[in-house]
Amino acid sequence: IENRNAAFLYSLGDLSIGGMGGSGSAASLINSSATIQAQGNGLISAGSITNMRELFTWDDVVTMTSVPDHIVTADGGEGRIIIGGNLDITTRALANLYSTKSAGGSLNINGTSADLAGGTITNTALVGRLTIDRTGRYRSTKSGILGDVHKSGPYSFYSAEDTFTVPAVTSAGGTV
Repeated sequence: IENRNAAFLYSLGDLSIGGMGGSGSAASLINSSATIQAQGNGLISAGSITNMRELFTWDDVVTMTSVPDHIVTADGGEGRIIIGGNLDITTRALANLYSTKSAGGSLNINGTSADLAGGTITNTALVGRLTIDRTGRYRSTKSGILGDVHKSGPYSFYSAEDTFTVPAVTSAGGTV
């Protein structure tokens, strides 16, 4: 099962995602920069579940004050699994990559059942670091009573480092 690119799976009541005919498990569920949401309870059963941000890139900008800043150049949006009541997940592998899974009630993650033995849970935030080093030449002109004064020469911009985080969120109003 794939839910991608701002797609929206929504239920006013309960939501169940699993195998054919409402029983068993799906082979996999990929929620990529999309939303799975229910007002009621949620049940998800799949061999592997990936809730992820499809695309995230950034670039650096240096302003006139020489203060480095970073700007996001592309963001596909986070993957969101948001359930108003309890959320029960059964899987061998759950990956939450800089995205959100949240339940208003309890959040239960199980890796053991007859067909899904064992299990791993990965909750990964994206940590980025910008490093800026600039060198070059400057030229300036000052005008005054005695005429124009021209100056030029080399400059070396200090190294600037900045870090940022795109979080991975797991939350519940009840127990996790």
